[in-house]
Amino acid sequence: MKSRLLFLLKLTAFWLFYFLFNRLLFLLYHFNKSKELPFTEWFGAFASGVRMDLSMVGYVILFVSVMLAVLLPFSEKINRVSLGIFNFLLIVAFSVISVADLELYSHWGFRIDATPLFYLQNPAEAAASLPIWFQLLLVVLIAIISSAFIKLYRFFPNQQVLNFPNGRWWNAPILLLIAGSSIIPIRGGFDKATMNAGTVYFSSNMFSNHAALNVVWNFMYGVVNKGKLVRVYPQYMPAAEANGITNYLLQQTGNTAEVLNTARPNVVIILLESFSSKMVGSLGGPKGVVPNFDSLATQGLLFSNFYSASDRSDKGFVAILAGFPAQSTQSVIKYPIKTAKLPSISQVFDSLGYSTAFYYGGNADFTNMRSFLYAAKMQRIVSQDNFPQGIKRSAWGVHDEHLYQRLLVEMDTAKGPFFKLLFTLSGHEPFEVPMEPKFTGNGTESKFLSAAHYADLWLGWFMREVAKREYYRNTLFILLGDHGHTWPGKSELYEPARFVTPMLWLGGALKQNGLIETVGSQTDLAKTLLTQMNVNSGRFTFSRDLLSSSAKSFAYYVFNDGFGFVEPNGLFIWDHVGAKPIVLSSSDTTATRGFAFFTFSHRIFTEL
Repeated sequence: MKSRLLFLLKLTAFWLFYFLFNRLLFLLYHFNKSKELPFTEWFGAFASGVRMDLSMVGYVILFVSVMLAVLLPFSEKINRVSLGIFNFLLIVAFSVISVADLELYSHWGFRIDATPLFYLQNPAEAAASLPIWFQLLLVVLIAIISSAFIKLYRFFPNQQVLNFPNGRWWNAPILLLIAGSSIIPIRGGFDKATMNAGTVYFSSNMFSNHAALNVVWNFMYGVVNKGKLVRVYPQYMPAAEANGITNYLLQQTGNTAEVLNTARPNVVIILLESFSSKMVGSLGGPKGVVPNFDSLATQGLLFSNFYSASDRSDKGFVAILAGFPAQSTQSVIKYPIKTAKLPSISQVFDSLGYSTAFYYGGNADFTNMRSFLYAAKMQRIVSQDNFPQGIKRSAWGVHDEHLYQRLLVEMDTAKGPFFKLLFTLSGHEPFEVPMEPKFTGNGTESKFLSAAHYADLWLGWFMREVAKREYYRNTLFILLGDHGHTWPGKSELYEPARFVTPMLWLGGALKQNGLIETVGSQTDLAKTLLTQMNVNSGRFTFSRDLLSSSAKSFAYYVFNDGFGFVEPNGLFIWDHVGAKPIVLSSSDTTATRGFAFFTFSHRIFTEL
């Protein structure tokens, strides 16, 4: 029995060392962020995070203790092989999770949870953001880490197994007692509150808090809770109070400026991948990145304080078409039973006798888009499979130039009024475009800006070509981003600058141009557009008419386990996990409104 207890002690030390190493690797991989941290933050990440490390070690010891009890009658060889296989598999699996997290954090800004499982329904598209050589490099890193720790296991805890005599029957209750005792570190101690991500948060710096998380624990927690349709959050305020405040924010009684010269225009929405206001020269961004958009902005109606609903395409997609706010960790598009209950702009156009079509150069099944689009009465879906195989493609699919050319041909041959939605993809990682880079350098920001320049080049081509057509006089074009981006300027996950993406109305159906400075978001497109067409938009509960004189000026956006609420003179950003504000730059009114909007929208999502 002594040898088995010693094995468990050595195994505890082994796995604790493994998780401490992973934390150090995370900090070094993201050295551009960690180098700015004082020593106290580095120390805090390890000191606070060790509680979650011990929780994860507790799970391992629980299973191993039960295995030891079951293997008592068997030989040392069977014990050694069984325990070795179990721990080897854990080393490889945990290393895959840890290394994947290293790179995903660079793009997403949060530690890996169950989110990748949703994207892995389409593995080719999920991997498309990274070049092949980099994917291979990550595989090599997984192999190196796994090999190193497998060797360490063999020469540290596993050596103890060589001394295992056949166990006595009375050893089993002791081992099972140890297994039961593992519940203490698993739940984080004796407090009523069990282990959760917020337990290890210790700093006002979000990166430091993220470093303290045990990524394997975080991933497993996400997987276990993946089946729950609704994430449980604290009750920040009574439902009745939240309803009252939100209804006040959404209530509109004023007059609406009429900006269209016809109530039944053709409508074309161009959804631009990762189109951040930060790269638009006329909105304060660097000059020359999107010159065509800058030029078009002088010809149309520009909504300059416009926010994306979230930092992900699948959430922005629903916000734009259905006027429904995004949820922090879940995407309503994943649940057809919920999306089937939502209204959509395309449903309205279908009911008005318009032909409706969606154009995307990638896989229309990615993030469950196809299911949502058909529920939204999109009569036709054009995706990568509808283009000739010989066309040069990026990792994500057909380049924007082919998409615009296809749209132009189908607009030329359209019969009757039409509603079309085009979703570009050239602005997506890994920023592969079929032209020489506009901006030199191998850095990610340069590649992003060059990809944005290419996307703008073909946007300009399309708008010039379509302006030559007769139907242009009766067509409204709406340009907006699916979400903003960290570049240029490397905005943090939660910062408003990461979510600002302009909306621009153009075309012959527009009778005036100008600047709309009302703060709004993607959810407001539905009511703003349908009001101009004298169509009832009452089903779009969360949408506002931004052209109404009574429109409240605000925007609500979400990021992973948090939300932001923006007003002209206020900003409130809340972290659900840390249960504290990240930013509070206004009076309590903005915070109260933020909590109210979150509470109301989360309840509606729950009840769908």
